[in-house]
Amino acid sequence: MPRAYSYVRFSTPEQSKGDSLRRQQELSEAYAAKHGLTLDTTLTFHDLGVSAYKGSNVERGRLGDFLHACDTGLVLPGSYLLVESLDRLSRAEVMDAFDLFRSILKKQITIVTLTDNRVYSSRTTEMTDLIISLTVMSRAHEESLTKSKRQRAAWNNKRANIGTKKLTARSPLWLKLNADRTEFNFIPERIEIVKEIISLAKNGFGQLAIAKMLNERGTPAFSGEKNAWHSSYIQKILTSKQLYGEFQPGETINGRKIISGPPIEDYYPAVITKDEFYSLQAFRAQNAVGGGRARKGTTVPNLLSGLLRCGYCGRSNMVIAGAAAKRVKTPEGETIRPPKKVLVCDAARRGMGCYAVQWGYNDFEAAFLTFCRGLSLDALLADLRNDTGPQPVKLEDQLHAEEKKNRRHPEEHRQTVRLVSQCHGIDERGSSEATEQAYHRQDKRRSGEGTVADRDSAAEGFRYGFARSRPRHEVADRTNVIRDG
Repeated sequence: MPRAYSYVRFSTPEQSKGDSLRRQQELSEAYAAKHGLTLDTTLTFHDLGVSAYKGSNVERGRLGDFLHACDTGLVLPGSYLLVESLDRLSRAEVMDAFDLFRSILKKQITIVTLTDNRVYSSRTTEMTDLIISLTVMSRAHEESLTKSKRQRAAWNNKRANIGTKKLTARSPLWLKLNADRTEFNFIPERIEIVKEIISLAKNGFGQLAIAKMLNERGTPAFSGEKNAWHSSYIQKILTSKQLYGEFQPGETINGRKIISGPPIEDYYPAVITKDEFYSLQAFRAQNAVGGGRARKGTTVPNLLSGLLRCGYCGRSNMVIAGAAAKRVKTPEGETIRPPKKVLVCDAARRGMGCYAVQWGYNDFEAAFLTFCRGLSLDALLADLRNDTGPQPVKLEDQLHAEEKKNRRHPEEHRQTVRLVSQCHGIDERGSSEATEQAYHRQDKRRSGEGTVADRDSAAEGFRYGFARSRPRHEVADRTNVIRDG
């Protein structure tokens, strides 16, 4: 029995509140039942609130996913694509829409339009069917083009009268548009928070420290929730040109917002002056501490991203952060703070009641890779293998590279011992002795002098050292950091 796939699309999110989704789904179900097709519900191709005028549903939408599924064999030739009308597939210029239409047919996919029950396939030779399809595509594009021109004319008219009426009610969350849409007014309780954030930043507080302070104090975020302040939103406030009243008009093209026209000064009521804003940016840039931000590149900034959770509160991920490293002098005599990466509980960073115990990331990674040396990665990743799919990434090479580095720099390899001393109230003597003994047995094994018993004893020594390395707070079972599974 041939399989059928339903493609549902409408242009605006507001249409989801109406009957469009239910209507299109019911039409697909009725057609499949009547014509003996199996309607596949495991793969859904719904573009809800996605326009087809500029091809967004193909470039970044689910229709593009359907085409890819056809190319990869997930959707087999001979399957059916059920759509309400051809204008659901595309509202682009008629030749572009027709190219899309033909490309689907060439994949041996039969297209059915449910409003008129017309069937199009690669075997379609009826001139009437082709003329009808081109007519529908042309009409769809003309409708969208007319609508686009009207919207642009209305928007240009609003911009021409921007001095008397605001373009839109959208504004920073500390402002609200008045009833006659002529000006924005401050929301009293929120503008006081914004002023406090600016004042703290001027006095040297970082965005993370400000978010933590607000969370610890129980100050509701602008969303209305407690403990919802994030350093990223503090950063967004402090770097927003809306603070001195500037508004940058923009428009959305192919799902991306782009600048449209010059910025408009004094559009919003100013919180600080323009000079104060840029002075604040210069001050914050001078005092910024790097090291925690993950940047795009060929290396992996966090080998265990998404796999670590806090062993104290158990509710938050461990994240990489930048730490205030000690100041050092360069050969030129300049005093700098080199970047430093640490692992820390996100809840602790944000002042949500956990302990902000920091672990040097490089030391932690070296220790983790050492512990993993006895694991069979092929066995762990065997469930990811299949006959046709790509093989899992080999991590053995990374482990061997880490081993070579440790052989060249034995002192760096022992830096893991210092992890224990980063927490207050640690039994440093016991944990350090156990961990040093474990390293000694590991070194013997690497040089060929050790035995299997040495390997097992070394692993036990590491477990003992880390088990005794915990803060003075009486918290049970703090050693489980890796999320189950």
